[in-house]
Amino acid sequence: MALVALSADDAEEARAMADDHDVAFPILYGLDPVEDAERIGAYYDEEKGIIQPAGFLLEGHRVRMAVFATGPIGRLRADETLKEIDQLRGG
Repeated sequence: MALVALSADDAEEARAMADDHDVAFPILYGLDPVEDAERIGAYYDEEKGIIQPAGFLLEGHRVRMAVFATGPIGRLRADETLKEIDQLRGG
């Protein structure tokens, strides 16, 4: 399995965030908040002009878990994700 992040930030902002938080996985940057929110089913907050987080756990081309936030609550948590991955591996 692989971990990848998507960001609406430009390359410089995405790189700075990754450096600040010691991120060791790829960050794809430059998403269009309006168009790409529609593509992945995420919530675009028109008032704030931002795309709210959406998290997906994929197994091949199959979505095993999806979490969509409309604000600061309801985001994909690391402990829940690791538990789901363990279950997928037969643990």
